[in-house]
Amino acid sequence: FYGISVYLMQPAIYNKPLLAWHSESVFVGTLTVILAGMIAVVIGYEQPAGVRAGTRLPAFPDRLNPVRFKWAASIMIALGLLGYAYLIASAGSLQAWLSVARGGTDYENINAWIGQLSYFLTLGIILLNFHVEIHPVSYGTRGAGWAAALLHLLFMLYLGSRSRVIASSLLMLAAYYLPRRRNPSLVLLAIMGVVLAVVVNFQLHYRDKFTDLSLNIAQIDMQEARERIAPNFMGGDATLKDSEYSAGGEFNCVMSTIELVPEIVPFNYGYGFLEIFTRPIPRAIWPDKRYPGLEAYQGVLRQLDNSTPATVRDTDLIMGPAFTFIGVWYYAGGILAVLAAGIVTGICLRMVRTIHDRN
Repeated sequence: FYGISVYLMQPAIYNKPLLAWHSESVFVGTLTVILAGMIAVVIGYEQPAGVRAGTRLPAFPDRLNPVRFKWAASIMIALGLLGYAYLIASAGSLQAWLSVARGGTDYENINAWIGQLSYFLTLGIILLNFHVEIHPVSYGTRGAGWAAALLHLLFMLYLGSRSRVIASSLLMLAAYYLPRRRNPSLVLLAIMGVVLAVVVNFQLHYRDKFTDLSLNIAQIDMQEARERIAPNFMGGDATLKDSEYSAGGEFNCVMSTIELVPEIVPFNYGYGFLEIFTRPIPRAIWPDKRYPGLEAYQGVLRQLDNSTPATVRDTDLIMGPAFTFIGVWYYAGGILAVLAAGIVTGICLRMVRTIHDRN
């Protein structure tokens, strides 16, 4: 859904501002690189390497232990709640935390490792959904599992987390269909895609109003909101959308990368992936710790006129927007890196499919 939103919907809806900022050749070239990357994923998926790797890995047990499954879900939910309790405590009180849009966490003074525990809540609830769908449970237990998932989704909507709304929705879909070994219908996927597109756009434009456990709809001009976030065939205003589309849009970020790299901005050769090794090192040990995950992309980000300066320990590093799969790998090594990453991604996807289907 994210790929469709970035690689199809954004160039289709916002082609006027994109063509005003870049030449038509860059626009077409970007679409060509995206197409090549997607074809590379398909090619990788069809290679025997993924099947061979999947069959060599340990097989899943024939039957998942329901007690252990439930305990795993419960422990993760408890860790997630602990993480949120820590974030809330940093604001002084629950009321103070809720009074600020997206939560009033004092990010400058919290321990980031403890704060990250909040992400376990999503994983734990999804595991609970899988548990109630895989194992025989009472109707009450099953209903409680799905009620928890729905409440969690609404909470992520309230917090304005677009990525977690998308992830939670897709994982809920997986929890229902995977145990049945079925695919959702194309009609359902199309409807879900439209709904998610509207919801995440609503979050993007109005999440600064979400406070005190309310979306505060009364403070929002719903006619304007409809024109701003709805697809054009549902009453969206194309002119208004064009005027509000910023240089920080993901597709524009990909276009800028393809236009600037490597002629103006050099390849970063994957330097950003060093973040995997630097992030776990506490600042108490490394006070002047580097941030390769941000540093690697500064060349292009500084060419965009609306990026927001990061509040990263008194640095001048610029954050966002997301470079996406295509932007990250093109920045690393051009079209060859995109093709190689696409093939490896396809192999990994086939490996996952092989593990799932081997029995």
